[in-house]
Amino acid sequence: MNIRDKRGIELMGKTIIEIMVAIAVVVLLLYAGCILFQTYFGNQQEEQAKGQIQDILDAAAQLELGEQKEMPVLVPKDWTLVSFEKNTIFVNTFEKPFVMQGKDCLCICKDKKCEICQATDKPFRMNGETFSAKIPKDIVIIKYDEYYDFRVK
Repeated sequence: MNIRDKRGIELMGKTIIEIMVAIAVVVLLLYAGCILFQTYFGNQQEEQAKGQIQDILDAAAQLELGEQKEMPVLVPKDWTLVSFEKNTIFVNTFEKPFVMQGKDCLCICKDKKCEICQATDKPFRMNGETFSAKIPKDIVIIKYDEYYDFRVK
């Protein structure tokens, strides 16, 4: 084997290693880009729904008995607001999450299995019953002794 052949093999080995490192860097960059995209754009609607439930509960907690509060609701279109009482598992076709069993809770549901929920100190009702309603633009909450009355404006 002459010197040229040895040098060519060394250069070829270095080139292969450089190509493998470049491919690894590109794969890492693509993976990081996907994670950033999902973080900032993928879960935005779910974060908005979680924040809206918290806003509703904060507004309800500030009410005195018999007092009412009107507020806008800003959640994704075609999602549903669902109230569950302690002993209910289903409201219409919506299923209460297992972690909320035995609790009153308010949920904003994208599909039939609710995942975005918060426990409440007392149930939310519409016309005296638990409810599921396509999310309106404005709501009215009225505080009573045993429950919060929820009305669509």
